[in-house]
Amino acid sequence: MWQPLPRQRSLPLRRTRIFRTTQRPPNSQSEFVQRRAPLVPGETSSTAAYATAVETKPPRSASGVDFDGLTKAEWLSHLTELASAHKRIFGRTLALTDELGELHACTLLGLNRATAGMTGYDAVDSDGRKVQIKSRSPRVLDHVNPVGRVGRFHSWDFDYALLVLMDSEYRLDAIWRADRADLEALQAKVKNPKVGVGVSAFLRMAKRVYRDQKG
Repeated sequence: MWQPLPRQRSLPLRRTRIFRTTQRPPNSQSEFVQRRAPLVPGETSSTAAYATAVETKPPRSASGVDFDGLTKAEWLSHLTELASAHKRIFGRTLALTDELGELHACTLLGLNRATAGMTGYDAVDSDGRKVQIKSRSPRVLDHVNPVGRVGRFHSWDFDYALLVLMDSEYRLDAIWRADRADLEALQAKVKNPKVGVGVSAFLRMAKRVYRDQKG
C-alpha cells in the first residue's frame, strides 16, 4: 500500500540560510559557497530534493575589479570606457558627462574634488581657490559645437571656472579657464537668462590651460 513520505525537516545550520536547489538565492551579487546538506531520515535522492546550505560572503564586482582601491585616473579610465561603449552599443548617452569632466580636470590639473552636494564650486586648487567645472561632450563629433551653451551660473561662490570639452567618446579635448568677475559680466549681458552663457562667448574671454595633441 502506498504511504506518504515523512514530512521533510530543515536541519539546523549555524550562520547559514537554507534554500532548495531549484530556488534562486535572494542576492545574485553575493558570492555563494554551496554544500549538500544531509538528507532527512526517510528521504532518498530520487524522491526528495536536497537542501543546500548557502553561506554568503560580502558582495564584490563580477569583473573582479577592486573598485574601492581605484585611483582617480583608474576611475576615469573605467568610466570613460563604460560611457563610450554604452553610447556605441545602445545609442544612448549615460549621465556621466559632468562626472567625467570633473575627473579629467582634477586628474590633469591636480585639483581636489569638493564634497558631494557642495553648492557653487566643484573642486579646490593647490592655492585653496574654489573652482566651478562645466563639462560638455558632443553626440557624434570630435569637438563640441561652439554654437552650444555652457549653461547658467546659479551661484558665484567660486574664484574661477573651467570648461572641460570632450569628444564624442568622452576623451579630453581641451580645458578653458575664465575668472568669476568676467563670467558675471558676460552672463549679465545674456538676453535670455535661462539659457545661460554660450560656448563661443566663454571661449572668447577664457584662457586655454590644456589642449589635446590631436588638436
